[in-house]
Amino acid sequence: MGAIPSKYDVVQRKIRERILCGELTGTLPGVKQLALEYDVNFMTVNKAINHLEKENLVYRIPRKGTYVRQQKNILFAYHDPDVNFMEAPFFAPVVGAIQKILAESNCFMIYENIYGKSETALAALAKRIDGMIMIVGDEFLRPAQFYEKPCVRVLGMSGEKKRFDHITYDNTLIGKLAAEYLLKKGHRKLAYVGHRKARIFQTRSDVFAETVQRAGAVCRLFREIPEDFSQQFTIAQLDALMMESEFPSGIFCGTDDEASLATGYFYEKGILPGRDVHLISCNNDPKLRSFLPEARPVTFELCRKEIAVEAARLLIRRINGFRGPPVFRQYEPKLIEPQQNTER
Repeated sequence: MGAIPSKYDVVQRKIRERILCGELTGTLPGVKQLALEYDVNFMTVNKAINHLEKENLVYRIPRKGTYVRQQKNILFAYHDPDVNFMEAPFFAPVVGAIQKILAESNCFMIYENIYGKSETALAALAKRIDGMIMIVGDEFLRPAQFYEKPCVRVLGMSGEKKRFDHITYDNTLIGKLAAEYLLKKGHRKLAYVGHRKARIFQTRSDVFAETVQRAGAVCRLFREIPEDFSQQFTIAQLDALMMESEFPSGIFCGTDDEASLATGYFYEKGILPGRDVHLISCNNDPKLRSFLPEARPVTFELCRKEIAVEAARLLIRRINGFRGPPVFRQYEPKLIEPQQNTER
């Protein structure tokens, strides 16, 4: 059984809830008034308020009183014609981490797909927010209606012009590290399997092929590019590899979805992943744990939670007055061996 909450914990929780729901605004009731309301002594209330001050929910002015910090509205925006785009498991750690940091700073998150919105709708949305976090988008542009608002971009490719803050991972390094890992395993015939339409996947696959070729090895890179991700296309690529005179023993899959599909495919063909063929992929998706450790693909964790936390904290600093030059940071992808595969 869990510990029984103390009176201080109960008072702190109740005051926090009243602040976050908008019931308490402006000047907080006095300590004695709150003590009477919650039937506790004033020291208990004072301790609760001290903790709420540490959480940045209230602030004190000596000899004047305690004030509720104004709640900030943060737009979490993405731009994609697919309304279900953000439901992909890849984004869950990003959204969750950002929500947690914003809630701790008394910020309310407005979640919007701005694709196809009119200028009037964007202008109305801009008036409601204090800052924005934008995610993905191959050719990323902040709509003009939001130019006066602090903006931090998370994930995606880095552009040459640093017009606003951008926290992401080093996409180019993924292709390089994937090639180096397979080459160190002794593979001399390698292949890239997966989607390449988006520039982010083209870049990592092209770097993979270039790194393999510089090492004097052979890389099979499919040039046919479908419009969308599809299992049929991935299977067609694997079928084509099986038809070649020398089957590639090292394969880089663009995502864990494609690596998972390839692992099942090879099992059906009597080819044992981890022995007859080595796979490496990207995203550290929990679904890889469905395979035995010896058959799981090596994968990359893209530091999604770390990126999200830094982006949210940076945006809050911008809203609170930080005026430094645009921040650009790329996290280094972390290679995850099969026995290390965990959800992050």
